[in-house]
Amino acid sequence: DVCSSDLSANGCLAVLSNIFEEVRVSHPAIRNPCKDLPRDIRANFLKDDHDPAKVPFLRTLTDVHRVYDALPLLMLKRQFALGVYAGMRPSEARAVEWADINLDRRTINIARQVNHDGTETKVLKSKKSRVVPILDSLLALLREWKMQDGGKGLVVKPPDGFLFMPRDTAALELKKALVALNLSEPGLSWYECTRHTFASLWVMSGRSMRKLQHILGHHSIIITERYAHLDPHAFSDDDRAALGSGKEAKVVSSANGAGNGAPQVIANLP
Repeated sequence: DVCSSDLSANGCLAVLSNIFEEVRVSHPAIRNPCKDLPRDIRANFLKDDHDPAKVPFLRTLTDVHRVYDALPLLMLKRQFALGVYAGMRPSEARAVEWADINLDRRTINIARQVNHDGTETKVLKSKKSRVVPILDSLLALLREWKMQDGGKGLVVKPPDGFLFMPRDTAALELKKALVALNLSEPGLSWYECTRHTFASLWVMSGRSMRKLQHILGHHSIIITERYAHLDPHAFSDDDRAALGSGKEAKVVSSANGAGNGAPQVIANLP
């Protein structure tokens, strides 16, 4: 009877998916069959309501650097940097190993992510790996971190007793940092401060939407184009200068000790 009204086929499928999801949560052994539909069908029928135009983010690199410096643990800084300078999902950043990183070619192979419980890795959301570029902003940090670690194991090393960095630790410490920096606002959490900020600043700097799609791992350009409202012409020259949009800008680290300085600009974006 759920679809006996005037709902369209799209509406019926969306309602059924929500019902199955509620059942799955209350009965973990049951899988939502709508999730097994091909991605292109789900993209058309099960559109989410995520609208980047309504989601807050860190609007200048000055704020990005302030948050980076305010995080209390080096491993949290690493996870934050992989998200805000490479567009990684938190679960992807926690699973990256030094073997996935090629500093000579300036690439990172993103092939897996940490599961929700933090007990093991699994295939990516898109079911296939992707290679993303190492921008100048991240290159300087990765070189320092590799010297510290010897280039072995996880990049974001977990505390003793954990296989991977706990999800709750990052969220809690970020919240404290945002409050201390007077940057806290409704809806601004780890995803918004990292992956969403990366995508937003990329578009605001006038960069390629297609390249952004590849970096973020979106299966459809339609998803990436939801950032199109951040056209650089909508901002003043002062705003663009604050974003470090110049291609030849140099990377400068803040003087907070080895491995802790955040680069001052995102430069030479591909």
